[in-house]
Amino acid sequence: MNIYAPSSARRLAFAFTLLAIAPAFAQTPPDGTLDPSFGHGGMLVSDRSVTPYYPKAITAQSDGKIVVLGVGGRTQPPDPVLKCHLARLQNNGQPDRSFGDNGGVAISVPAIDADASCDKLTIQPDGKIVVAGIVNDELLVLRYNPDGMPDQSFSGDGVHITDYDWDPDLNTLTPYGVAIQADGKIVVGVNASDDWMADYKVVIVRYHSNGELDKSFGERGVVLSHFWEQNDGIQANQLAIQADGKIVIAGHGLSWDRPREEAVLARYLVNGSFDPAFGHNGVATTALEGLQDGDISLVLQADGKLVTGHALHDGSPLPHPSRGTLLRHNPNGSLDTDFARPDLELPSTRLAVQADGKILSANITQNWLSTPGWMQRVNPDGTIDAHFITPQINFGGAHDYFASMTLQDDGKLLILAGLYDRRLTGLARVSNATYCIADPYNPGRFIGFSDSGWFSTANTGVGGTGFGLVGRGSIQAWNRPGVGQVHRLTASAASPAAVSRVDASVFIKGVQSWGFGNVFANGATPARYAAVDTRINAPGCVVRPGQ
Repeated sequence: MNIYAPSSARRLAFAFTLLAIAPAFAQTPPDGTLDPSFGHGGMLVSDRSVTPYYPKAITAQSDGKIVVLGVGGRTQPPDPVLKCHLARLQNNGQPDRSFGDNGGVAISVPAIDADASCDKLTIQPDGKIVVAGIVNDELLVLRYNPDGMPDQSFSGDGVHITDYDWDPDLNTLTPYGVAIQADGKIVVGVNASDDWMADYKVVIVRYHSNGELDKSFGERGVVLSHFWEQNDGIQANQLAIQADGKIVIAGHGLSWDRPREEAVLARYLVNGSFDPAFGHNGVATTALEGLQDGDISLVLQADGKLVTGHALHDGSPLPHPSRGTLLRHNPNGSLDTDFARPDLELPSTRLAVQADGKILSANITQNWLSTPGWMQRVNPDGTIDAHFITPQINFGGAHDYFASMTLQDDGKLLILAGLYDRRLTGLARVSNATYCIADPYNPGRFIGFSDSGWFSTANTGVGGTGFGLVGRGSIQAWNRPGVGQVHRLTASAASPAAVSRVDASVFIKGVQSWGFGNVFANGATPARYAAVDTRINAPGCVVRPGQ
């Protein structure tokens, strides 16, 4: 078996219980198949009363409900307004009529400038919904209570518009990410450029939970970065917050004189300055043959490594990217040469990490691609998971595309699609079984694994000791009379720099399940943790952002 550990790995041990996140094994559909419990055979097309606008983002609540963000654009003068829409669905895909007005929230913001949009979506741990966008060439942040009502504790009315007076030459803004820190602060990433779209700068803005700019971050709450190594700067595509609170962005360079496109990662300290321990003065650049500009996806592993997804051109006559790949960087920004760079069928523009450390890659389909969209799954070592075979998710239109995706707490994958020809929204849910043993009293401490033997574990919660581990062990599964299904993970290693032992077990009987686990890592004197959690499908096996 192989175990990957950061150089700062410490000896730790924990044991706790949580209801595992899969029903009885015999009733679980194979990974990659459409989930028959969602919509009609795993797919649904929403009518305009549910999601009337072009889909932009999707996320899942801890109770299994699904939130979708759509944008309708700007109405015409004399009273132009930006029109967006939030919809919430039940776990089975039906509208949640308790949310907003009969399942939806209409967003209207006065918009003098035609360049207005709602772009990014996230949910806070307390269930409040945060939306980031642009209006009147200014940064727009909205926050709603869990029932869909505007949150008046945020900037007085739930709306905050931030003028970009940090640089008067920058007139075009495009949000690329929004995330919530562990202390409740809101971090929003924005690409900014001049009128000629020739000089790009990366902007990060941080707000207090009440909507005020956090003046301890950068200059008056704003960090403005120009990447001088690239002639025209970079265009950022993703933003994430590590377990230690550091902020990571991923994007691509905009250099007209470079023979190859370059992928760029940058990491910032909690005060907004570049992290000198990452790459070269906070920036890691990778030149990749065939790399195309466009969205670069980013996810964080439990061991502190960073995985990015890319679009590649294989030299065919088509002017559009035709394949994809993943790269992995070590916590210090160097390229991880032990990661087998996979050859993916389509560009990798959306990524998600499972509880067991496997990486899901979804691809945007456009009219020039003859095959409908599908997903692929990559093992933590970079090899393609041949056991994950999805059907081609086809909503029937010639110009359908994947707009976003997210994982639910039970491991199932949600795909949000735009049905361009019909101006409708499509959703699909893909079956995916993982087991999550998490500590509810120390969020960020967990063991997640699957029947493949791959696992990930982290110890970053209250009293935790830092980043976790990603590796592979052996699995035993059997039926035990009176107990039900048993799934047991065991892993061991002799290397003094890695893990000495990982044990985890889940017990599933009908809809009831529970689990426990232990991790022992070499290093300092071990600490022990114990907890009990009686919830089913409780969230936990995700990398929690620090503050």
